[in-house]
Amino acid sequence: MASSKHISFGFHLNVRPDRTGKYAIFIRITQDRQHKYIKTSVVVSNKKWFNKNGKNDNWVRQSDPEHAKKNEILAKELAEAKAAYSDILEEQSIVTPYIIKAKVEEAPLAKSFLAFARDHCEDLHSNGQIRYWKQFRDLTNKLDLFRKTQRKSDILFVELTVPFLDKFEKFLQRLPNQREKGTGKVLSKNTVLNNMKRFRTLTRKAVKLGYLSADKDPFLNYEFHWLPTTKDRLESDEIERIIKLDLEEGSMLWHARNCFLFSYYCAGIRVGDLIQLRWRNVEGGRIAYQMGKNHKDRDNILVSQARAILKSYDHEGKQRDDYVFPWLTNDKPYAKHVTQNEKDTMSVELKTALFNDISAKTALLNKCLKQIAKIADIDKHLSFHVSRHSFAKLAKYKGTNSGVVQGLLGHSSIKTTEGYMGQFDTSVEDAALEKIFETSNESKLENFVDSLTPEQREVLIMKLTTK
Repeated sequence: MASSKHISFGFHLNVRPDRTGKYAIFIRITQDRQHKYIKTSVVVSNKKWFNKNGKNDNWVRQSDPEHAKKNEILAKELAEAKAAYSDILEEQSIVTPYIIKAKVEEAPLAKSFLAFARDHCEDLHSNGQIRYWKQFRDLTNKLDLFRKTQRKSDILFVELTVPFLDKFEKFLQRLPNQREKGTGKVLSKNTVLNNMKRFRTLTRKAVKLGYLSADKDPFLNYEFHWLPTTKDRLESDEIERIIKLDLEEGSMLWHARNCFLFSYYCAGIRVGDLIQLRWRNVEGGRIAYQMGKNHKDRDNILVSQARAILKSYDHEGKQRDDYVFPWLTNDKPYAKHVTQNEKDTMSVELKTALFNDISAKTALLNKCLKQIAKIADIDKHLSFHVSRHSFAKLAKYKGTNSGVVQGLLGHSSIKTTEGYMGQFDTSVEDAALEKIFETSNESKLENFVDSLTPEQREVLIMKLTTK
């Protein structure tokens, strides 16, 4: 028999009653403190009737009139789970609670898609994928709300059809936008589309795990109803108005303006990456970091405008692991995890704390940018992400090759050879950035004249007129 990391079995009582007021009992499969739960066919009417540590297979106490029958069922279903574990061990060396759960639950009976969706959310949370956990939790909640409006007790895999998807999409289109409460607005087309794409992700996972036959995937014959959207981006004169704003140094608006422009000058660095930038990421006139969204390495030259912004934050006594911008502080437990690899190994609690702090600071930053847009008389929805769109627009206007722009934005896939060598040829991208943000001779002359005192200007004029 092959070996596998230790797996233990036990029982767990659902702390929340079902619609009938009864409490379901689950088989709990544990490995390395990670749990998977298999719902048994046994329920109890009173939480006190269950004893997870019951001896001699007496998990349901005698207070329950049907305790003998229920304990017999639990013993049988537990034995089936352990037998599945043994069968899998005979076939492969690696066994996880998830594999055991899938093995036990494979049957021709109709399965709950809602339970599958909740299980997916649990996996994401256990793995510390907080952003995706929140996204799929939101979708699962919408599915559950849809179930209630249809007066259904559950959503089963056999019910997943194209008409079902169409009906669910129309339901999403009527949902109020929770981010703009009181405005009467419903979910945007993009939000509806993103929910449907996550729905598709769930069905594809179900097919992969054998919960759903490949030819029964409803998304095979489902068309996404795309709606063209216009991304806000700033013109050069609007960027210039933001630059020239007279903002109080050290104020939140001042910091927000600096961060927005820094992103613009650094090929549209994403807000999450900018907030987490450390001084170790800024060396030798370059900025090097790993993108949190897709773990791609970025290594770009810092153009003069970006270096000028950094000078405002440079201070004596700074440490390499200090944050560059004042959105996060080093006194938080997650702050000692510096590299992306270190952050990937943080506990779920620390990942959640970091995600929540970044989300809160992003909201604050965007709130400040809205005020900046108003002050600068910019009639556009100004958010931090607009810096990426604005950079791309300027790059294309300057005639930069589309492939280079994609590389600067981090949209293109990293080549196998580049990943193997761990190095990138940045000469093309560096030249592109320098060209995009180079200052014309005319601008240099204007800046020089503006820097002179009235007396110096008179002397210059006299010298020019006498020649």
